[in-house]
Parts: sequence; structure tokens; C-alpha cells
Amino acid sequence: MEYLKQLGAFKKSHLELYEFDQYQNNSENIGNIFNKSKIDICIDDGVHTDKAILNSLNIFLPFMADNFVYFIEDNQQVYQIIKQEYPNYKISNFGELTIITRNFEIPDNMINQNPDQFLSDIDWTKKAFLKEFGYPLNLKNPKTFN
Repeated sequence: MEYLKQLGAFKKSHLELYEFDQYQNNSENIGNIFNKSKIDICIDDGVHTDKAILNSLNIFLPFMADNFVYFIEDNQQVYQIIKQEYPNYKISNFGELTIITRNFEIPDNMINQNPDQFLSDIDWTKKAFLKEFGYPLNLKNPKTFN
């Protein structure tokens, strides 16, 4: 985080970092942190077990904005459970990357490709960010974080 700050990130906003045990119910803590605020993007790159991912998703969903994008990394099968538990959300899986949205569509022609043709996780993240927010996520230039 300090490195990003040295590069100019977070000049217009204050960075807050919170750590949680993904196996515990953190609903009250998350509620106190976000109060009535809503989250546009959430990237779950924590513990990669189905149980931890589902627990985190269940805790964070009430705090997600109407047009959110929720990324789950490094788990190939949890999307099947999420599709069953949340039939009203749009859930797309691309190998080890699952993307959950409410109003954002992943193009169908990208879903059924050969896995060798998939973009890397970060490329998918950048593409979804651009589609949802209308400006590119530029990780080499931290001005995106302002």
C-alpha cells in the first residue's frame, strides 16, 4: 500500500484496509464499516475454499451497489453453488475466475471458448471494469485509484 501511495494513489480518498477471518460471520463488522455505503467492486482473492468464498459472498452481498461486479479468484467450482443459491444474479465462470453481477452482462461468445483462449484473470477484471464504469482500470498508473 505504501508503494501505491508513493506513486500517487489515494490522493483524493483515504485508503482503509480491514482484515477478516473468512470462516467467521463478520456481518456486524462489515455493517459498521460500510454503514449505508455501497460497494461497486469486490475482489475475493482470500481463502479459496467453497466455504470461505460463500461465507464472504453472503456477508458482502447486502452491501453491494445495484450495478456491482464481484470477482472470485482461484476456484473452479464454487460458481455452481452460487448459481443455485442466487438464481437472480448473473454468474459467469471462466476457469478459476467467477464474476457475479446484477445488471452487467458478460458476452455469450466469451463464455464457451476453449480454456486455452481465455484471457488472464487480470485481463477479465480490466474488461469488466471498463464495461461497468466506462473508464479503464489502469494498474500501471495508480491514478485510477483516485
